[in-house]
Amino acid sequence: MTEQERIEWPHALSRQSWRYLPEDTEPTNKKREASKKEDDEEDAKKKPKVAEKSEEETPTMFLKGLVDKEGSPVTEASLKGKIVLLYFSSSWCPGCVTFTPMLSVLFEEVEDENFAVIYVSSDDTAEQCQEYYQKKHADWFCLPFDDVQQRSELKKRYGVFAGKEQEHFPDTTRKSGIPTLVVVDREGASLELLDCDDPKVHKEIQFKGTDFLKQWESHRWE
Repeated sequence: MTEQERIEWPHALSRQSWRYLPEDTEPTNKKREASKKEDDEEDAKKKPKVAEKSEEETPTMFLKGLVDKEGSPVTEASLKGKIVLLYFSSSWCPGCVTFTPMLSVLFEEVEDENFAVIYVSSDDTAEQCQEYYQKKHADWFCLPFDDVQQRSELKKRYGVFAGKEQEHFPDTTRKSGIPTLVVVDREGASLELLDCDDPKVHKEIQFKGTDFLKQWESHRWE
């Protein structure tokens, strides 16, 4: 063997040994990775599976940004277990001026506090909305006047708005004007719609008292 062959021989042998490596043989680090993966899969099988709740099982409140009379945010927990009513009204509406005190008295007389009323304003300005809400409404919640998009979406969704607002909803059929109460579930489905400008509703309230609100017991938010 020449001197050159003696120098190249170890390298040639090394290349040859890898060339003839059996097909089922892998480098050590790959074997370790495969083994670890198998161990992880076995551990996963042994662990008890936790059922993930679907969106239907954990519904999200469709109303956002509600506030109370202190200006504090209203959480979803504040509405849980309650019958939720959207109150479409305004300070300039004669029918609203008549009905709002009636609703406020009923709300305050309900002892179990299982009702939540949410004021959806049709006032002309934020100042009108705030003054009317603070001075004439009972201790319920309000959708901020500045949230024009959400107020408009609710009016369009339920077809409830003042006659002069019709121009803002040209493609929406108006089901009721103001004042109107809409009983909703937590996904926003309309369960009951009540035209509170109807004299028959006023007589029903006078006759039933707090039972007028309790007729919707089955509509509590779970």
